[in-house]
Amino acid sequence: MGRKLFRWTTSGLICLSFTTSAKEIPTTEASAADAPTGVQLSQPGPWGDLEYFPIALEPPDQYVTASGHLEAKLVWHFPNKTLTEIIDLLATTGLQESDINLFTGPGHLIRTGDQISLQPPLDAVEGLSPEVRSKIYVILRQWEQNEFYAKPFPVFSSGFDLMVHESGMSPSAIDIFKKLSYRWGSAPSFSDLPILLSHAQNDHERWRIAKTVMRSEGLVVRLKLSAQSDLESIMTYWSSSARRKNLKVFAEPLTKMPEVNTLDIVHLLPPTPRKLLYTYASPLMGIGSTFPDCFWTAFNFFAFEPSNRYLDTTSHRTFLTDEKWERATLPPRFGDVIIVTDGETGEPMHACNFIADDIVFTKNGRSLLRPFVFMKLENVLKNYLKSRRSEVFFYRLKSEDTETVE
Repeated sequence: MGRKLFRWTTSGLICLSFTTSAKEIPTTEASAADAPTGVQLSQPGPWGDLEYFPIALEPPDQYVTASGHLEAKLVWHFPNKTLTEIIDLLATTGLQESDINLFTGPGHLIRTGDQISLQPPLDAVEGLSPEVRSKIYVILRQWEQNEFYAKPFPVFSSGFDLMVHESGMSPSAIDIFKKLSYRWGSAPSFSDLPILLSHAQNDHERWRIAKTVMRSEGLVVRLKLSAQSDLESIMTYWSSSARRKNLKVFAEPLTKMPEVNTLDIVHLLPPTPRKLLYTYASPLMGIGSTFPDCFWTAFNFFAFEPSNRYLDTTSHRTFLTDEKWERATLPPRFGDVIIVTDGETGEPMHACNFIADDIVFTKNGRSLLRPFVFMKLENVLKNYLKSRRSEVFFYRLKSEDTETVE
């Protein structure tokens, strides 16, 4: 299996090819036992010396309620498939004939017009082997009606301990959460919210399960400062050509305070990402049912006031070829837009902004349940480089087209 890896070297950030296949999806439960925890150090570079640590974010209560996930049902949709075709598909997964007969039998087969869906027993699905469940998920995720399979909940790359910390879930529910998690490509994922909710001991735990599964992972990133820091060079990196704020004047006094040795880099961001970081988009930020996504986020990085022209999902290619942007040469610079494209069609799939080392600013999807966060680039790519060849490109805002005023 090929991988696309990004490493900072003396020559800059290097990129290797990445391809995956749906056949390569591991069938064991997701595990992040070896993931680093606590404060980690970045690779040194023109950005200075950075340290970072993972955090968990939960969506607002009203978003959880509005999502409808609390009342989620286990239903498998097979659009435009006949019952015979559905049975044949399930047979390819290794599902026992007795289970196929059960899942497609009375009480579990739903006909809506000429469409067929299945509502298999929760305990029967929970009891399937990881290998069989994974193969069933591969089939289900090809149709967007199967929301939890087409767009599974991401499990924290830093591990379950952080994801379930003070979650309010019972130990038995946490064990089931772990058991039913799996890897899609290399991304730890979870699709069985209805099963997990059925194990709630009361309404409060049901609520806590839903909020925990909807948690998102982010990073807090801090710049380490001392009297020996080359502040001129470091602030030159963070004060890109698209910014006018004198960051050296802001940071220099901190190097003379022995009791202050770090600066949260949120203070070094342009106005829009500084305001959005660690928050969830408001419905008022959208137009109709179209809300800010990764492209809106990335293209507005240097904007003093974000533009909703970037909500237009049909114009992503146009944005990259208009007068504001140009293909960037390595090494990348602060704020460069990283575009992940489908290697076969060339269509953009994701965008984020380069911050430093392998840290990016991103919003993973259009859903209001996904916040604006810092993440490791490797972990962002795991969510998009799953079952097809992909390519990554860097774009840079032309200095003469800056919109930032600080």
